[in-house]
Amino acid sequence: MKFNRLFEQDFKIVENKKKVFAAPVIVIVIAIIACIVYHFVMGSAFNLGMDFTGGYSISVTLGNKLTDETYDTYRNLAVDIAEGLKDDEGNDYGIKVSSVQRQGDADTAGLLLKYKSVGTEEEMETINEKLNAALSDSMFFFRPTVTFNDAKTEFTAVYDNYLLVGDYAYSFETRLKEAGLNVSSVNVSEDKKSVKVALAAAASDENVASVNEIMTIADNYGGMVSDGGQTSSTVSSEILKSALLAVSVALLLMLVYIIIRFELLSGIAAVLALLHDIIIMVCFMAIFHIEINSTFIAALITILGYSINNTIIIFDRARENIKFYANKRINGKLVKPAYIANKSVQETIWRSINTTLTTLIMIAMVAIIGVTDIRIFALPIIFGLLAGTYSSVFLAPTIWALLAKSFPGTIKAPKAKRAVAKADK
Repeated sequence: MKFNRLFEQDFKIVENKKKVFAAPVIVIVIAIIACIVYHFVMGSAFNLGMDFTGGYSISVTLGNKLTDETYDTYRNLAVDIAEGLKDDEGNDYGIKVSSVQRQGDADTAGLLLKYKSVGTEEEMETINEKLNAALSDSMFFFRPTVTFNDAKTEFTAVYDNYLLVGDYAYSFETRLKEAGLNVSSVNVSEDKKSVKVALAAAASDENVASVNEIMTIADNYGGMVSDGGQTSSTVSSEILKSALLAVSVALLLMLVYIIIRFELLSGIAAVLALLHDIIIMVCFMAIFHIEINSTFIAALITILGYSINNTIIIFDRARENIKFYANKRINGKLVKPAYIANKSVQETIWRSINTTLTTLIMIAMVAIIGVTDIRIFALPIIFGLLAGTYSSVFLAPTIWALLAKSFPGTIKAPKAKRAVAKADK
């Protein structure tokens, strides 16, 4: 069979309703199992972001140092510092950064880190203070890589991202002598990225350990770290209520529109298909334990609009086919809703596939090469595209045909004049 004729055959979608309904049921069962596993292993069935659970934020102002070229470096550094923060006994606090937002420009450019609470309010006060100090210490100081010779009478300090311009030789000599080291000479390299220090006597182990701190350069104009505030669980619950309200209103308005545009059974079938899309998107987020935050709600509403568009195309073709096949017989029997549904899908499936593929390719590229914040939005869109296409092509027409069969006479045949006009065409 040639590929271009693959979708020209009648797949009898309605007749295979058990298989059509089985696919989403399997996904839901897998999601339930995954939620149970995550609940006992990680303590939470869903990976809810701080938009829904509450949490804290901290602002790191970097000024002109934060550019398009340095953004990834500073972002990754800030995340590593936060997620690697340890207590006095060396145990991880378990901080997980929910998101990193770039804010401001020029002198006010910076990063806003958001993370969920990992303790009581009193404990979080201590943790936030330590995180503030850790970020300041790592992001606003230039720490060199120090290498001693075997005799410990000479060492070289190399700075990866700093130029030693000015009187650093005198400054280093003064600081080293104040620390008790007997310095013979201090020489800055020609490329201004390293300094070589010769000692009159071998350095003690204690002095060797202190050299890195002595040679560290404070970035006095680098910026500052400040508390970004707390998102309480009360605010988070309000966000969740607003999100559920937005989705409910969207479904209701779509139902009203389809009833006006088509008829009641089409509206019911379309809304049930959209509920399927919502459930499957949530299931995929649960299975892969992807963080659910406010961007997921945006992705959800986007998919609802995308999916209903594909569904309307099929129902529009079904309406035309109802006119065309009104009171007609095939093999001596009146045309049934199942035939209308199958025929409508067959005639529009290429459009649905092409539309989905073109959108999917672009979203996949965004998910692959985009930054993390964009990727969090793109992944639910990909899940939703697949779920929406499935519901539009398989579920909605099948549900419509089954409803039409269960409630005969609900879909009224058009007037004979219109049916004849369609047949003449």
